[in-house]
Amino acid sequence: MRQQGIKIEKIFYCPHLVSENCNCRKPKPGMLDEIRRQYPSVDFISSLMIGDSVADIAMAASRYVPSILLHSAESDLPLPFRNAKSWEQIEQLITSDH
Repeated sequence: MRQQGIKIEKIFYCPHLVSENCNCRKPKPGMLDEIRRQYPSVDFISSLMIGDSVADIAMAASRYVPSILLHSAESDLPLPFRNAKSWEQIEQLITSDH
């Protein structure tokens, strides 16, 4: 992806337990709100979130961030959102959009 000019700026995660009921635990949008605080110039609509759970995709949708689900399911059933089984497939999805 680096050859295509795609750069992962930072990786965000929630350090809390489910029992803490924080706002940054997906699918709640607090993590994206923190990204917006740290990077106010980021245009969410022009960004891309790659996640490995449906909660990741739901969080992205809550702030209109395009997303791709990275999953390892062997099934070829169509999912209702963009998805890929490998980083290579993610690269193909990203570069085919441009």
